[in-house]
Order: sequence, then structure tokens, then C-alpha cells
Amino acid sequence: MAGEERAQATVEMAVVVPVLLVLALIVYNIMLFVVATARFDRIAPDIVAAHAVSPSGEGDGPADDSVGVIESRIEGAMAGYDVEIEVTCTEGGASSGDDLLT
Repeated sequence: MAGEERAQATVEMAVVVPVLLVLALIVYNIMLFVVATARFDRIAPDIVAAHAVSPSGEGDGPADDSVGVIESRIEGAMAGYDVEIEVTCTEGGASSGDDLLT
């Protein structure tokens, strides 16, 4: 009887271990995503506020220089993560005082 119980435990372990490994890899990937998202949420507003509010240059043309600087700074801050960064700039203004928060 002892031999049968030992063999049954081996079979159960052979079935459970791959499932646990897959679950561990899923949890690891989710945690990497959460950490990268949290880091981006912390750094992006600071970088944009620092470089977009007072861009370097004449300011006559489009904000291509600011976009490039912001994109490179965010890419540098997210260097440990496998992410693609794309920064765009749109010109906008409020048409009336009621639309400021939309």
C-alpha cells in the first residue's frame, strides 16, 4: 500500500507543478505590467510639466522639439521596461468658458 500512495503523490505532483509554474508566470507578468504602469503614471506628468510648459527654442513653429525631448526623457525613465513611447502634441484652446473642463 505504501508504494501505491507514493506513486499517486508523484503523479499528482507531476500534474500540479506545471499548472503552478504557469500561474506563477502569469502573476509575474501581471506584476511587471502593474509596476510599469505605476511608474509611467508617476513620471509622465512630471516630465510633461517640466518640459512642455517652458519649452526651449523660439516657440514660433510647432512643438516638435518639445515632443522629442519629452519622448526621450520618458523613454529614459522607462528604460528597464519593454515599452514603446509615442508622444504627440495638439494645439487647442477653449472656445468658451464652459468648455474648460471637458
